[in-house]
Amino acid sequence: MENDAYGRCTNTMLRAFGVHVKEKVLDGLGVIHHLTEAGYVLDPMAPGNGFRYADYETTLNGEYRLGLKLGEFRKRFPVGCFYVGTRNHAMALIDGDLIDTQGGTNRRRVEFAYRVTT
Repeated sequence: MENDAYGRCTNTMLRAFGVHVKEKVLDGLGVIHHLTEAGYVLDPMAPGNGFRYADYETTLNGEYRLGLKLGEFRKRFPVGCFYVGTRNHAMALIDGDLIDTQGGTNRRRVEFAYRVTT
């Protein structure tokens, strides 16, 4: 899918779910707001909810983050709809198809993911 008129990955990701907004969506909170406003339910992918604790790694700050690379995530979840975030980037994964404005390199590390349902 090509970039939207704003050239933002966030707006393009929303369009993948059929959500068209008239303003530039600047961050993940804006994505969550527009998806929930459109009637979607976002379920964070966390230990016990699709991931194991072994999927996480500790950062230098002592925080936990998802340690899976995008390719591993795609293999583990070939079916379903997901809002996936890597460092400073958002994309949609819908039944194995990655909607991404940056070419979809599988080596990027997934920092967060939400299962998106209606």
